[in-house]
Amino acid sequence: MDILTSPTDYVEYLLKNYHSILNDLQQMKIELEHHEIETIDETIEGMSLGMAGTPPGGKSGLRDDTARVAMVFRNVNKRINTENKKRLEKQIASGEIELKKLHTAIDCLPEDTKNVIQDLYIKRLKWDQIAMRRYISNNTINRHRKKGIEEIARGFFFGEIVA
Repeated sequence: MDILTSPTDYVEYLLKNYHSILNDLQQMKIELEHHEIETIDETIEGMSLGMAGTPPGGKSGLRDDTARVAMVFRNVNKRINTENKKRLEKQIASGEIELKKLHTAIDCLPEDTKNVIQDLYIKRLKWDQIAMRRYISNNTINRHRKKGIEEIARGFFFGEIVA
């Protein structure tokens, strides 16, 4: 990702990547819902069977060090799974908040500017389609685009939503 040097760069990044951000959020939600992790018992059983040996004296069974490794693994595995789940939940929440802020800022734009921003970024229409649909020139589209990005950035970063 490019370094975003200003609030308007960030807003433009969000708008240009709006659909990909939505898709990423959806994928993360699916991953969170259906995240299949090997159960701790399955992992420990696999480790135990792989590491079990026949100690001196011919008796088979788990060695003490294997049981200790398994217990340490159980704790580490639980911590890692918990941390990964929390990280994923935070990423989803953060992405959803950013998109809600974006939608709120778009909704507060003047009607013509709002329509152009939605047509360009949300509906993914081409400039020529917007020009024909709105009966405006490409220069006017560009003015609305720039104005919209600046106003959204002000709303995002400085709480100055202009209606």
